[in-house]
Amino acid sequence: GIDISPAMLDLARKRAERERITNVYFYLSDGLSNVPAGSYDAVVSRWGMMFFPDLDLVLRGVLALLRPGGSFTTATWGEAQEVPLISLPLMLMAAAGGPAPDLTGGPFALHDAGDLARRLHAAGFPDVSIETFEVVYTFASAGEYFAHVSDRSPTVSALLQRLDDDARAAYR
Repeated sequence: GIDISPAMLDLARKRAERERITNVYFYLSDGLSNVPAGSYDAVVSRWGMMFFPDLDLVLRGVLALLRPGGSFTTATWGEAQEVPLISLPLMLMAAAGGPAPDLTGGPFALHDAGDLARRLHAAGFPDVSIETFEVVYTFASAGEYFAHVSDRSPTVSALLQRLDDDARAAYR
């Protein structure tokens, strides 16, 4: 597992330990530096590609990492209104005194499947297939949802830390 976020790597390590998965290694990296070309049969990015400042450079780099015939799979989020799991806490944060959320960039930056397909082709991927699917999260309570969002969203966690106690309570 390669990530630019120490918090995401820590979460992945904990999950691997909990599931007793021992054949995985975790590296703090941008995923392109110091990695030999043609090293991988497959590259997977789950909800991460939209955060790279130069996606086109990254896509060309991913292609270079793959052996001939290798595959790349990525998952990206749809538009903000289609993803309340992410957009709702950002809108609530604004209501609690935080900044107005950017509901076009960040996690929603690659919501246009046609644009993503064009960029993959431009990077050199010969066969591009796009599938749309629904992801359903179910929580037992609002508290469980709040804990999930607070734990897994660096944006929400950072904003929560900046709020005073009253604003944090209003948000919760």
